[in-house]
Amino acid sequence: MVKAGYKQTEIGVIPEDWDVLPLGQIFDVQLGKMLDEEKNVGILKNYLGNRAVQWGTFDLSDLPKMRMSGPDLIKFRLKEGDILACEGGEVGRAAIWDAPIEECYFQKALHRLRAMREFDHRLMLSLLKSYSERGVFVNYTTQTSIAHLPREKFILIPIPVPSRPEQHAIATALSDADALIASLDALIAKKRDLKQAAMQQLLTGKTRLPGFKGEWDMKTLGDYGDFKGGNGFPLKFQGNVSGELPFFKVSDMNNEGNSMFMDNSNHWISDDTSPDYAGLLASIA
Repeated sequence: MVKAGYKQTEIGVIPEDWDVLPLGQIFDVQLGKMLDEEKNVGILKNYLGNRAVQWGTFDLSDLPKMRMSGPDLIKFRLKEGDILACEGGEVGRAAIWDAPIEECYFQKALHRLRAMREFDHRLMLSLLKSYSERGVFVNYTTQTSIAHLPREKFILIPIPVPSRPEQHAIATALSDADALIASLDALIAKKRDLKQAAMQQLLTGKTRLPGFKGEWDMKTLGDYGDFKGGNGFPLKFQGNVSGELPFFKVSDMNNEGNSMFMDNSNHWISDDTSPDYAGLLASIA
C-alpha cells in the first residue's frame, strides 16, 4: 500500500510529482577519445583518464597527453559543469568538472555527461554515488576481466526527476552535509595532531603537569610486570564462539572494543568439548 502523495515506480516509491526518465534523456552521454599513439594525430593536449577521476574531485597531478585533431578539439574538450564518470574499474565513480585548468580533454575510459535539460549536476553526482553504493550499476555492467559500463546501457539507467527548485534544495542539503563532515574530519585530524604533540611532551617529561616535579627514574618493563610468550593455537580449536576462556590471536587486536583492553575474542575454548581442550587449558594455566 503506497501512502498518499507517493507512487510506485521502477526505481521504487517516489513523490507523485516526480518523474522517472532514462539517464540518456537528461544528459548527453559520450565516451572519450580512444588512446592510440600510432593512429592519433594533431596537437598534444592534456587529458583525463580513469585514475584521475575520484569521487567528487580530480587528481590533476602529472596529467598525460595525447594528440588531438581539429574535430577532436571540439568533440572532447571539457566544459565547466560536465560530469565525468568511470566506464570501468569502479564503475560510475564520478566528479563534476569545475574547470580548474583552462583546457583539458578526456579519454575513452570515461563517460562525459552534459545536461540536455535543466538538472542539478550536484544532484546527479549524488545519485551516481548512491547507485554505486547500492549496487545498481551491477545490473548494467558487462563483465570481462573487469566490469565495464557501456554507453548503450548507461543511458538506460532510470533517474528520478524532481522539480528544478527541489533538485536544488536536495543538492544543497547534501552539499551542506558533506561540508560539515569535511569540517569535522579536519577538526578530528587537528585534535589528533595536538594529542600526538602532547604525548611527545608528556611522555618524555619535556612538559610537566601542575603539581609534579623532580627527577624521573629509569626502569625496564620487567621491573613492572611478568612477560610470557603465548601458546600455539591449533586450527581445529579455532572458530568456537563460546566456551570457558577466550583465546586471543593477533588478529583479535583489530576487534571493536580491543583498542586498549582485550575484551572481545573470535575464539573460545572449553574443557568439556574435547579432551584436547582440557590439555590446552592446562597448558595456559
